[in-house]
Amino acid sequence: MLRNYAARLSILGPAVLLISVVITTSANPEYNHLRSPLSRLIIEGDYGWLINFGLIFFSFTSILFAYPIQHHLKKEGSPQISIFTPALVICFGLSCFLSAIFQDDLDSGGIFIPNSTGEVYLQGIIHDLSARLSFFFLFLMIIFISFHSSYIRKHRSVLVVSIAIIIISAISATFFLFTSLQPLQNNLWNIFGLFQKGALIPGIIWIQMMSIILIQDV
Repeated sequence: MLRNYAARLSILGPAVLLISVVITTSANPEYNHLRSPLSRLIIEGDYGWLINFGLIFFSFTSILFAYPIQHHLKKEGSPQISIFTPALVICFGLSCFLSAIFQDDLDSGGIFIPNSTGEVYLQGIIHDLSARLSFFFLFLMIIFISFHSSYIRKHRSVLVVSIAIIIISAISATFFLFTSLQPLQNNLWNIFGLFQKGALIPGIIWIQMMSIILIQDV
């Protein structure tokens, strides 16, 4: 029963986050979807708190997502995977939570993006590290679940979607990290926000898809 509730909440989390993004971006027509990451909209745009609320709620439901995933993978007969993969899920949720609590610097500071004074601040460092770790945990989480779930292996359409999301997330996260190390004059900064969304949003949708599948399994 508790696993079922956890799976249902895991469906709600991604929906709340994506709806908050749509509402906030609609309220800020000047927001550049291609260039600016969502963290800039949170601290600079109107109703930025709405995305932050959505991200915190999503973080909470992502941690709950580990419960039905653990049950699902345990049935596959792999004790190590049924422990390691839920731990990745929890780490992902915690990374998202930290990136929401410790927001980006107003002056685009952080460990990878020094501000105009050439300095970095602790808040920006924690935000940047946790955001980038969330990409890493999400990527590994999708890989381990996709290739150790008999349901996904048996349903070709789900497997194809999972592989496509893995590829999109990997390419987007790679370009995101590479661009963050480049001078601000580099043309890749013009689509920096696109890289972030490509690394995160497909994975969020995948979590919702898997939560729907897990309701039938728990």
